[in-house]
Amino acid sequence: MAECLTSFVEEIKDLYGGFDIVDGDSGDDLTVSSTTEAREDYWWIETDDKFFLCSADRESSVYVRFELWSGPPPAVDPSWERSWSGRVRVPSGKVQAREYLGGDNHKTFDLGCADVEWSVEVHAKTLENDVDPDFPPDIFRVELFKLRFWRYDPR
Repeated sequence: MAECLTSFVEEIKDLYGGFDIVDGDSGDDLTVSSTTEAREDYWWIETDDKFFLCSADRESSVYVRFELWSGPPPAVDPSWERSWSGRVRVPSGKVQAREYLGGDNHKTFDLGCADVEWSVEVHAKTLENDVDPDFPPDIFRVELFKLRFWRYDPR
């Protein structure tokens, strides 16, 4: 059974809620093995030219959790409403979030092996505070992204 070997969470503060996942050493775009696009309302993942993610609500806080797994991870719980999976080559073996409009430098996440292909799943969900009827339901809103990496096995 696969286990999560390491993880960390990063806050993204881009004005438009968009960010790329790039090589952690060079900052270059990553090569995605199968170009696909997943869209749902305003949330999307594009992998045609680069690994780009965008939150559904551009005014909400965005947090990204990077995870390194020993093998294919178990299914996420159903509260993660939106998902994408594919493969990506990471030249340095490190990945990093880069805000769409160039903002802060973010920490790198070390996958442990350079220039190999990784399987990756992206899961996203929106959390809202709608439990207290005395306050507006959209007073608290946050977008969460979970990126799960494990070494690709072509078998």
